[in-house]
Amino acid sequence: MAAAKSSMIVIFTCNWYPAIAADNAGVVGRSYTADTRVMTLTCAGHVTPATILDAFGSGAQGVLVAACKPELCHYVNGSSKCEEVVRETRELACLLGIGEERIMLETFDSEDVEHFATCVDAFHDKVARLGAVAIDRLPSESK
Repeated sequence: MAAAKSSMIVIFTCNWYPAIAADNAGVVGRSYTADTRVMTLTCAGHVTPATILDAFGSGAQGVLVAACKPELCHYVNGSSKCEEVVRETRELACLLGIGEERIMLETFDSEDVEHFATCVDAFHDKVARLGAVAIDRLPSESK
């Protein structure tokens, strides 16, 4: 019997409030699924469509972008820029057959410990229900 496909999700998180919420979840003992990889960015506004789509090419089944609440952004417009990028990437994901529902954007402040953990768990469950991404890898060489 083949092993079940991983439902790993990648979280691109801003270094400020969302990262603090993620860290504080661990401090207070609020865990979330271990099948998660957190990648910290200086600002969620620095995420690009290529970065998000590359996560799928590396085996992710879902990508969560964790941005600061717009009024708390240290870079003024990072959250709104991130929102645009996620919207564009969802469109690309549809065209590529990945599906827009595998890309999520959520905003946090540093006090959103429970919200962060709950959001990660709920998104992971949703991605697991969707099943594996049907992305064709590069064809192997003929033998």
